[in-house]
Amino acid sequence: MHLVRPLPMDARPLPAGVGVRPFERTDLDAVARLYHAAYPAGVAVATLADAVEEMRGVFSGDFGTPIGAATLVATRHQEILGCIQTVLDPPWDAPDGPFIIELFVHPDHRRRGVGEGLLAAAASALWKAGHVSVGLNVEPTEAMAAFRIYQRLGFRALG
Repeated sequence: MHLVRPLPMDARPLPAGVGVRPFERTDLDAVARLYHAAYPAGVAVATLADAVEEMRGVFSGDFGTPIGAATLVATRHQEILGCIQTVLDPPWDAPDGPFIIELFVHPDHRRRGVGEGLLAAAASALWKAGHVSVGLNVEPTEAMAAFRIYQRLGFRALG
């Protein structure tokens, strides 16, 4: 289900000691390990090698044109805790405008505001770049917690 939210979005506090910065190529292996750990086996990727390939695909534009200012990692003491990846023109049916292709947080750091902080930071960067909305896709039956969070944050079903 496609969800869309108008911008701007209110800032969200991050946990103490957590910062947000752009996702850089040097983060690729750490983000791939995080991506692999963030989902149950086989849900997103089956192997760590698959995760590395997906993260390389993000940088090469396989999933749309990356928006660097809105593709971010959350860190604490150089450990990457979460990641949001935002693109334009994904290769599948999606609402017009920026589209979040992934938002994931390490299981040990969930429900602490890391994901919401990443989302708010990406939304702020998009707003500053002149965008008026942001979209994403979620399957409500497969990710009920994520779906409820997105609804609470003002995302609404498209159509």
